[in-house]
Amino acid sequence: MLIYIVSLSCFNPFFPPTGNPPVNSNKSVNTLRSAPAGVLRQLNDAYQKKDKDLYKDLFSVQQDFRYYVLPGFSSSNFITTCERIDTVLCPYIASKNLTCLNYWTYTEEMKSNAHLFDEAEQITLICSGIDPSDIRYIVKENRETTNVEVILRGGALTIEGKTYFDNQGNALQDYYEVADIGQQVFYLEKDP
Repeated sequence: MLIYIVSLSCFNPFFPPTGNPPVNSNKSVNTLRSAPAGVLRQLNDAYQKKDKDLYKDLFSVQQDFRYYVLPGFSSSNFITTCERIDTVLCPYIASKNLTCLNYWTYTEEMKSNAHLFDEAEQITLICSGIDPSDIRYIVKENRETTNVEVILRGGALTIEGKTYFDNQGNALQDYYEVADIGQQVFYLEKDP
């Protein structure tokens, strides 16, 4: 009788259960990207932890990212072509009389970031809080939010390089600091 009851039960050692696999309770869904402040928090976390995957997770799967720099900023890593700024989509940038900016793309950003995370011993990024008046939602006619422009004011960045030794055996370490980041504008798109 016991064999008959066991054969009718859900547990059968010879035939594993079918259907959807059990949910892994240790794996959490990324909810930071559900709000503009969360996206910036994830950016901060990625830098603090030097986590390339967390950083890469911030970008569109279309890899249409562009990092615009102010006129006068020169670097061999930037594309020299100047792109005109869409004043309708980016009114804050347009209000600063910036109509044409140089940029780099997703590929250059990923290479630069990987190099930074690999070479740094420690990265400290301090972002100031976001003033609600510095968030502008871009909404379609059907009231669906498609993009968000966020102005981040202030903050600091320090990068401590890995320790290395010169020919005489002296320990050296690169140190880079931006005491005041100034203003940055993040143009976020809806997460698919």
